[in-house]
Amino acid sequence: MIKLNENWALKADKYCWILENHYIGKNKKTGEPKPQVNTTYHGTLEQVAHKLLDAEVKECESIEAMYDKIDSLSKVILANVGERK
Repeated sequence: MIKLNENWALKADKYCWILENHYIGKNKKTGEPKPQVNTTYHGTLEQVAHKLLDAEVKECESIEAMYDKIDSLSKVILANVGERK
């Protein structure tokens, strides 16, 4: 598994890429914080990048913050997965 940042991890099987979003949710019975994982499946790394960028950029409140987020995510992806040729 490749840890992309504090919330996102990436792994692959022989059929697809698996993107996991780790976050703290709530236990429905007790209301206490509980670790959660949202898993999505993608056929290509390009689809992974689109999903990751879409989720992360939605939190930005300015165009500068969007550029910074895109830049940092691309560096993380390239450092962990490598450039496509």
